[in-house]
Amino acid sequence: MKRIKTIASLIRPCQCVYDVGSDHAFLSILILKNKLAKHVVNIENKINPLNNGKKNLQRHNLIDKTTNIINNGLKNITKKVKIKPNYIVISGLGGRTITEILKTCHLMKKNIVFIFCPNLQTNILRKWLNENKFSIEKEQTIFSKKFYQIIVAKQKNIKANDNEEYLYFGQKNKQLDLVTWKKYLCFNKKMIMNSKKLLYNKQYQKMLKEIASWK
Repeated sequence: MKRIKTIASLIRPCQCVYDVGSDHAFLSILILKNKLAKHVVNIENKINPLNNGKKNLQRHNLIDKTTNIINNGLKNITKKVKIKPNYIVISGLGGRTITEILKTCHLMKKNIVFIFCPNLQTNILRKWLNENKFSIEKEQTIFSKKFYQIIVAKQKNIKANDNEEYLYFGQKNKQLDLVTWKKYLCFNKKMIMNSKKLLYNKQYQKMLKEIASWK
């Protein structure tokens, strides 16, 4: 629940939020109860999770403020949903799967904020965002049974970042919680320090030395 609450805290009051992989609709319930959006579109690729979410929404008398659909991620989503999103949340999937969803999305506009919370392969997601001219606005690392890195990004048609350091570590100046971020890196210190790809890349040397000094 901490992960869902953190994602909700990154949303500012708006008209509509899309939640891809909404599962039990916990995020949409939190968003609507706190008046962070007037409408939430829950998107699932299987009927059982979608029905579970609809039941929860009905219990909270919020079903009328949602659209609940079966769809393959964001593919051709504009044919099924006419209301445009201010935020798109994609959480609980691997970084590679999230990039595949984004490849089929035709909603890449500057005024849409994307919130990602991959459960693994965060570096793969960061790499794709970098190559496709997304700006990572901020990141938040949390611990809830395991570490999660939550990324807030917007497409700004900016030049790709040549410094690949942040693909594995994230950007220090974009972190909302430096304490937990450092704990995350310390937890993964052995893996990071044993990575030949990182150890022999000069771009990483400064960050690697900093991590090595942390307890």
